Formats: sequence, structure tokens, C-alpha cells
Amino acid sequence: MGETAGDRIQKIEVEEFVRRLKRLLEGDAQTAWFLGAGTSRSSGIPLAGELTERWLRQLHSEAAPKEPYDDYVARTFPDHDPKDPAASYSDVMTRLFQTAADQQEEIERLVTRHDPGFGYATFAQLIEHAGCGPKCNVVFTTNFDDLVADALYLYTRTRPLVVSHASLADFAASGRTRPTIVKLHGDAMLAPLNDANQLAQLHEAYREVLDRHLRDRALIFLGYGGHDKGVTDALKALPTASIARGVYWVGNRIPDTELGEWLRHRPETFHVPHLDFDELMAVVQQVFDLPHPKGDRFESLLKRYQDTFTTLQGEVDADDTTPEVIRDSVDSARAKFDTWFAVQAEAARYKESDPDRADQIYREGIETFSTSASLLEAYASFLFQVRHDHDNAEAHYRRAIDADPTDAVVLGNYANFLTYVRNDHDAAEIHFRRAIDINPTIANLLGTYASFLRNVRRDHDTADTYFRRALENRPTDPFYLGNHAGLLWGLGRVDEARASWDLVDVSNIASQMAVLGSSAAPSLILEGDIYRLANDGVDGERRTELLEHLRDLLLDGVRTRGWTFEL
Repeated sequence: MGETAGDRIQKIEVEEFVRRLKRLLEGDAQTAWFLGAGTSRSSGIPLAGELTERWLRQLHSEAAPKEPYDDYVARTFPDHDPKDPAASYSDVMTRLFQTAADQQEEIERLVTRHDPGFGYATFAQLIEHAGCGPKCNVVFTTNFDDLVADALYLYTRTRPLVVSHASLADFAASGRTRPTIVKLHGDAMLAPLNDANQLAQLHEAYREVLDRHLRDRALIFLGYGGHDKGVTDALKALPTASIARGVYWVGNRIPDTELGEWLRHRPETFHVPHLDFDELMAVVQQVFDLPHPKGDRFESLLKRYQDTFTTLQGEVDADDTTPEVIRDSVDSARAKFDTWFAVQAEAARYKESDPDRADQIYREGIETFSTSASLLEAYASFLFQVRHDHDNAEAHYRRAIDADPTDAVVLGNYANFLTYVRNDHDAAEIHFRRAIDINPTIANLLGTYASFLRNVRRDHDTADTYFRRALENRPTDPFYLGNHAGLLWGLGRVDEARASWDLVDVSNIASQMAVLGSSAAPSLILEGDIYRLANDGVDGERRTELLEHLRDLLLDGVRTRGWTFEL
């Protein structure tokens, strides 16, 4: 590693750069990223230079098709450099697309329907990483696309703050743990900046954001051409003490622009001669030992879609007053399913009103989809909860696990069966832990395990931890709120318990839990009444109301598993 002749830039190779980045992030250092168009190329979005050449050809064909192309370009854009076409981006674009509306339409067309690929997925994994992510999750970009945000949405469970307009810049506060994406040239759908006059000076609000976030960080440029005067002037105006951890320019060469001059004359600037974003992220994945994205993120979205449709179907079938147009629409939606879920959706229609018919639908469906873990588990749960055929239910839970040993939902539901039917708590815990190791973000799994720890193991501190983890993923779920409140009341933490229970919308709890696929609303309300009477110090008229409500629930036969209420 040595100093490049004629400037102060030090050259380092890509592996050394990534390992240095890891060392910085594992220490006290923080970094910010500056992404240019080069990072989006592998996702199908052209580079600025490629667009400039494309638009020049279009201008030539429209304005002077008989004139030699090179002569037309030299006459119309005398400053155009064929070796650096991106420098003419603004002039060429505004000549071809002469109104702001035309420019925005073209930008939208260019960035729409492009999905983040390997590079962006790995980048998302890095800036969401539990240890390193909070130290490197500030992203500045001149790109109009949403690929960073989309990668976080799709490949992780993190939702970033996206500052897509200067009017939102005040929300980009330093010290946030949530990833922050600052789109310096705007968004494809919010007046993107293309005109040279617009780009000549960065909005004051963005200059303040740069100053705020770069004071004690390293700054890493990826895929950026360095042609924007407004960005360059803003960086040059930063206090001398800014970017205290150095600047890293990742690209084939330092640009011959004002930004390049700034890089050459500032101390602690490093050149990483590497261009391809996906290749760089492959090294990042290896050095940081980042996992590949898991398919369960997409499966859980599809399952939520299917579960809410099943609930909708049940509500429509059970309500004789449902308008015919809605009933027909739900039937039509059900008919469009052509997988194992079609079997489950059809069986669900009859599992309460005609269990024999539901049983037949399940058995016929399993003959067709014999390796579907989800269908086998659905039938096992039907046998367990509706038919009370426990031996047959367990056989189908085991078939489901054999079909897919990594299905966390199947493992968790089987663990619940082992607890409440077989009383085999050790085996249940093994399956709970396997399921959570596979997918630690399923709220229902975390909440069920928390109840197991509370009710079976009497491990209240760990149960508290898992209830809180469940509520992180589903913060308004009445089941987890109510049961967590019960745990806290039992521990004597009355104020915390009351705060948790107060978040439960008792007036709407039945419909809330129906949407979540649970019919346990009355028993949860009963538990809440009892805990408040026993622990919350209610008296007078409120105590009378609770006692009357509790009596009505008990007379209606409402019970909670394990509570006999015997005299």
C-alpha cells in the first residue's frame, strides 16, 4: 500500500478494504455510504452514461437522421466527451425530455419493475446486522430507484426511514438505529432533479444532513461517477474535522472532476480499484459471514395472505346476511387457488358445520399433495382440535415434519400438541427450540413458547423475554398483550401489567382474534377480569362491573385451559 504519485490517495485492494471495514465496525467507528448508479446496474437499471448514449441516438434519429451521428453530436453538444458520456447526462436528458412531467415519466419508466438482486440483498443484510448494522446504516444516494429500501423490505424485516425530498430532511436525525436513506436528487415519483441548474447546488436541508451525519464517520462511495456539482460543493464545504474516519472511493479510477480533485487533496482518502457492486458484496458476505436470505420471509407473507383469506371465508360462510356479491367474490377467489391451499380453504368451510365432509376433503387432498407439510399439518390440527383423534393427529404431524423438517410452523404446532395432549414437555421444548432456531421472528411461535415457559416450566423471566419478542413482531396482538399482562400481574409488576392490558381493545377483541385465526377471545377476557380483580386493586362500582362480567362469562361456559374454577 503506497501513496499514488501526484496526490494523497492511498490504494488498497478490495479484500483489504472489506477486512478493514469489518475491523472498523467491530470497534467504535461508524461509516456512511454514498451510492451511485453503478450499484443498480445489475438490477437492470442503466448507468447514466448508457442512458446518455441511448438518448443521443434518439435525438439524432428524431432531429437529423440524415446527418452523420458524430457530426450531429459535435454540433449539438460541443462539450460532450464520448469517453465520459455521463458528464452530458443532464444536458441530453433535458433536450430530449423538455418538461418536468416528461422527465419524471422517463425516470419512473426506467426504475419501475426492477427488483434488488444479490448485491442489494447482501447490502441489506449488512446494514441490518445486529452488531455492525447500527454503525453503517446511513445511506446517501443520487439514485432515483428504491432498491435499497426494497432490499430491506424483501430480504429482512427492517423498514428504513427514506428521505425522498428535501422537505423531509429534518427527520434524518443522527443517532437513529433504523436505517436512513437520503435521496439527494429526489425520488422517481417526487420531482426528481435532472436539470443542470437544479443539480448545481444541493438543497440547504441536505447540506445540513451531510454535515450532521459525516462528522465522525467514514464515507464510502460505491458506483458513483462524481459529476454532480451540488454534491461536490457540499462535501467541499464540510468542516475540516468531518469524515474523521476517512473517505473510501470504490471504483476503477478516481474521476477527473472537481470531486476527484477534492479526493486527491484531502487527507486519509483511499482508492479501492474495483467496480462491480455484486462482486464487492460477495466479499462482504464472506468476510462478515452474512447468511443468504431465507425463503421463509416470503412464505410468511404468503401464509398471512392465506390465513386472512381463510378467516374471511369462515366469516362469510357463517353469516347468513352476507351480501350475495361478497359471497360470490369469495367463492371466486377460492376457485383461483390451484395448490394445497385450495384443499385447505375448501376443508375450512366445513370443519365446524360438517366435519365428515372436511375430513374427506383433507384426505383426498393429501392423496394429491402428499408431500405438502402445510397441508399435512393443517389436517393434523383439524384432527387434534375438531375430531379429537389424537393418535391420527400425531401421525400426520410426524408426516408433516418428515416432509419438511425445517418448517417452523409445523414444529411449533407439534410442540403445542405434545404439551397439551401428550404432556411430554421435554419433547415439546426440543421442538419449540428447533422451530425458533429456524425462524426466530414468527410471533405466534414466540408467544406460544412464552406461554409454555410460563405455564409449564414456571420460568417467568424467560417467558417475559419471549412475550416481548412476540410483541415486537405483532405489537397489537390481544393474545400476547393479555397473556403478558397476566404474567406481569403474577410477578407483582402491576404498573407494567396494567399498561400491557390497557393496550388490549376489549370491545373489539373477538374480531381482532378472529383475524388472527384464534377463537380464544372469551377466555382471554375472562383471564383479564380475574387478574384485575385479584391484583389491580379495583373497588366500588368498577369491581361490581367486573364481577358481573366474570359471572356472565362463567355461566356461558367460558373456561381457560388448566383453570377448573371448582369450589
